[in-house]
Amino acid sequence: MNISQTKGEFTEQVCHQNFKPFFSIMPQKIRIASDFRLLLSAVVIAVSMLFAQAASGRIFLVSNTADGTGVNTLRGAILAANANGGSNFILLMSGTYHLTLGGPRENAGYTGDLDVTRGDLTIIGSSASRVTISAVGLGDRVLQVLPNARLKLENIIVTGGTAPPARSLWLSGENGGGILNAGTLILKGCLITRNQSGQGVQGTGGYGGSSGGDGGGIYNSGTLVMDNSEISDNSCGIGTSGSLGASGGGIANSGSMMLSSCTINHNVAGKGGQANGQFIFGAKGGDGGGVYNLGTSRLTLCEIDGNMTGSGTDGAQWGVGNVYPGFPGGGGGPGGNGAGLYNSGNLMLVGCSIRGNACQNGGTGGPGFGFTGAGGYGGSGGSGGGVFNSSTLIVNNCNITDNTCGSGGAGGSGAYGGQGGAGGRGGAIFTSSGSTIIQPKNQFPLNSDGVAGPDGSGFNSAVQRNR
Repeated sequence: MNISQTKGEFTEQVCHQNFKPFFSIMPQKIRIASDFRLLLSAVVIAVSMLFAQAASGRIFLVSNTADGTGVNTLRGAILAANANGGSNFILLMSGTYHLTLGGPRENAGYTGDLDVTRGDLTIIGSSASRVTISAVGLGDRVLQVLPNARLKLENIIVTGGTAPPARSLWLSGENGGGILNAGTLILKGCLITRNQSGQGVQGTGGYGGSSGGDGGGIYNSGTLVMDNSEISDNSCGIGTSGSLGASGGGIANSGSMMLSSCTINHNVAGKGGQANGQFIFGAKGGDGGGVYNLGTSRLTLCEIDGNMTGSGTDGAQWGVGNVYPGFPGGGGGPGGNGAGLYNSGNLMLVGCSIRGNACQNGGTGGPGFGFTGAGGYGGSGGSGGGVFNSSTLIVNNCNITDNTCGSGGAGGSGAYGGQGGAGGRGGAIFTSSGSTIIQPKNQFPLNSDGVAGPDGSGFNSAVQRNR
């Protein structure tokens, strides 16, 4: 491209040689002046972006909100960008782009979620308000970024994604309800809301089931950068048949993550699977209602509010044949830890507000069986209402307030009553191992520990101490 041409000549060349997707979908007549201004603005934005970067890719202007493989649709534009490689831009006009071409677990992008397989792709919502990409009813997540690919979203809402369920009893539900990232993902001014990771599979014939997937909003195993974005009202799939609840209601990170001026609120980790058959012990609830960090993360000036861990499930009575003279009830599952954030990697918090997050309660112990069967013990409440840390945590100039731990579950009834579960500890921060560095100017008011659960009743006088 010869960039020494005059402005008018340059614009004409760019429009005719590089913007073919524009003119393939432009209406025959521009009937309203405002439509013309909107289209002209989009073209100007596209030209400036192309001028600023290497002209190795294409720019697609998409206004057709239907799901299809034509280049004038969002899916079709992504397919063309994947085929082209290099740096590509997609400008989405206002509306809701509803994905309807079903077919999960296909990673070429022709069906199911939108797959970014290679190159450097930027998708921008060009309207004054955010543009929505919805996967409601699709049976798949919204977006997947494969290794060695880079995706930047700006002014976009990602909603309605549901990651596929577990394929078998031996596998968990799939991760990443809204977005699954193994490459590089950059979000600016985006909202990730009302997505869910995959459910576990129910066990049959006395066998246990499988766990749900992690990362209700986003699962990141690559590089994630977020600025001025919101992760809200996402959830993890629940475990089944005594399996663990899934973790990271908002975000689960096993890679590298940097968040600035973001809000993570009202996300919920997965509930543990209900005991049944031979699996008489309740399952532990999922950790990290807002953020579940296994990798390296830095959060600056972020708000982590109103998130919840998963609750532990109740224990059960032995249900596979008679055991004479008795059999103890199963213990209740523990509540999940780290309602705001759970860290077992490296986490730095700078200038953050962590408020009103709640760990959930432990499950009730199951009833004893027969003449000598003691009631099961209650599950312990979740610890670390604000933050749970088992590795390296640095907290600088943060306000951690009004967070709560879970209460212990009640002991089960039987020949001997089961012991009630312990209440969770560390309303603000709980460190089980590793190191927590508290730097100056932090505030930790009004956080509360959980209370112990009551012991179960029994027809013998003593309480069975199961743990």
